[in-house]
Amino acid sequence: MHAGGDIILTQVAQVIAANAREVDLVARWGGEEFAIIFPDTTQVQAAKILERIRLMVEQLAIPEVSDDARVTVSIGLVSSQSAMNSDAQQLLKLTDRMLYQAKKSGRNRLSIYQADNTNG
Repeated sequence: MHAGGDIILTQVAQVIAANAREVDLVARWGGEEFAIIFPDTTQVQAAKILERIRLMVEQLAIPEVSDDARVTVSIGLVSSQSAMNSDAQQLLKLTDRMLYQAKKSGRNRLSIYQADNTNG
């Protein structure tokens, strides 16, 4: 990855870390993907945290990359309550599906899995 991408990823990671709680598990999940596990957190609480992260990333100014660089994030959210009886692998697949849905729906948004969700 080039230097500009590294700077952007570092800035996004800092926003995530600043908004995560001590009990949350934050990890880089791939090239430009992050995963956050929110223990003992309702879907509504997690959505509030993720929406705050989304808005803060959207407001990032990164002059080292470009004076007009715009950074956004697309987020998929699945809670163990909304996907009952799902194991960790199924939860990851559902989250990936919600991430794809957020991207497909125009990016820079949060897509939340609902048990009756048939999209994606």
